[in-house]
Amino acid sequence: MNAVSSFQIFAMIVNTSVCLVLFIGSYIWLRRNRDALRRPYFWGMLTYAVIGIGMKYIFVSSIRDAYPGIAEKNFLYALISGIMSAVTVEGGRYLILRYLMRKYDKQRDALMYGAGYAGTEAFLFSGISAFFGFTLARVINSGSLEQMLEGVDSTAAQIITTEVEKAYANGAGTYFLISIECITTFIIEVCLTILVFKAARDKSCIRYLGIAAGIHLVYTVLAQIPKSTLAIAIVEILIAAAAYISYRFAKPVFETIPKEADSDLFWETLD
Repeated sequence: MNAVSSFQIFAMIVNTSVCLVLFIGSYIWLRRNRDALRRPYFWGMLTYAVIGIGMKYIFVSSIRDAYPGIAEKNFLYALISGIMSAVTVEGGRYLILRYLMRKYDKQRDALMYGAGYAGTEAFLFSGISAFFGFTLARVINSGSLEQMLEGVDSTAAQIITTEVEKAYANGAGTYFLISIECITTFIIEVCLTILVFKAARDKSCIRYLGIAAGIHLVYTVLAQIPKSTLAIAIVEILIAAAAYISYRFAKPVFETIPKEADSDLFWETLD
């Protein structure tokens, strides 16, 4: 088996580091610079675990079971799963913000909740896989993998070897592009949280929920289409554009949310 290049290993380290900064660094920064409360962050984490992974997986799996061949139709499958993702995630986010987080109504709460959701997504979606890729690369380069496969059936060993080679076939560029996608997706998710946060706090702004679902649909579909490194690079540019559009929508909305200095609620001292 060919050794994994040092540059590719470096790209995995960068990918893992970016995800850790988004996951842990955003929490620390908001706590220190915005005096943000802890609970909205963990609500964001819980939202991703229950809705972003659990419910979305159930709905997407039900589509696969109902239409077995749909996964082979890339765009159609991306579109349908994107719609399901937009409805479940943004709808679920709205319900949680509306009914379970009613007392959190400040700018820092919106940021902390969004960071909890987006940071967890970055860490679980990309950070862990990049870390395991780095660990496996060290095993391959040390020659330990061949030793581990010596006692395995030859057919099974060949399958394992083939799958491992596929995992490193795209090269370092893919890991760098995924790191960029983690950053842009983080920005999008925080901006979408701000839009849904406003919709949940003001019934007259319910249109922001639809805008958030629309943006979510677009970038989710884009993220599922690419196969080659070149295609991924093109899609990352489009996702970056979606991040900019999300920011342009969210910035004026964010300014209408009460600031921290406006709050004198007793419960905040207990967090």
